[in-house]
Amino acid sequence: MPVKKDRYWEERLKSLAANNPTWGAGRITRALEKEAAKDEREDAPSERWVGNFLKKLREDRKWLQEEREYRTFHWPESMEREDLPWEASESALELLGYLFHSRQAEEYVRPTIRQAKWFWRVSMAVPDQELSEREAVARLFAMWEAVGGRTKEVTRSLEGFLTFAPWRSPENMQEYAKAIDEKVIPALSLSEDFSRIPSEKLSLANEEFGVAMRDLLAPAAKFAAAVGEAAARLRAEEQQNLVSKEGTNG
Repeated sequence: MPVKKDRYWEERLKSLAANNPTWGAGRITRALEKEAAKDEREDAPSERWVGNFLKKLREDRKWLQEEREYRTFHWPESMEREDLPWEASESALELLGYLFHSRQAEEYVRPTIRQAKWFWRVSMAVPDQELSEREAVARLFAMWEAVGGRTKEVTRSLEGFLTFAPWRSPENMQEYAKAIDEKVIPALSLSEDFSRIPSEKLSLANEEFGVAMRDLLAPAAKFAAAVGEAAARLRAEEQQNLVSKEGTNG
């Protein structure tokens, strides 16, 4: 069994092995060394460690199932390998196109099977939501699945967001804000939830999804501010109605 190494390198090795099944220990080692140099790290694993870890991985029966989650999405190969069902093709291709057009060519990162899977799921649940918002929600769920740390509260908060669909109309936004204000559903608190995840795991997630955590949380923070403003307006209107009613009764 290989000596315990930084979890980051274990996960990067799994990703390279899953997407390059013909690569041996030497080629994977060179790829990891290039990554280390780019990130100014001096702890790249040795070829011996890589070889031992690869052997252990390929002897593990669980790896046959886990491997697909580390692969990047390609159509139609991903469906032919049964990494995703054919029914997910439309959503997965929509995601692929969105990522290609929304990022610079040199920064373009294909979605992983995990990310495409969650985008498909979110798109089935709320097909009318803006593509960028569906992608952000799917990326959150995919990231939690990859690194762990998803709490019951944050799951309910995202469920509430999708249920009340505040993007559909000002009325929906008001109902959503009211539900949060009355504690029917919890407010989105993604920054607090991610603060519980070790920095090492967040680095892995950043590498897999091609986005920094601050960039992932920025839209959520902006949306939370909008909900807060809607809740404040709602309370002000209710207070005004109460004053008017008391004036009429007086």
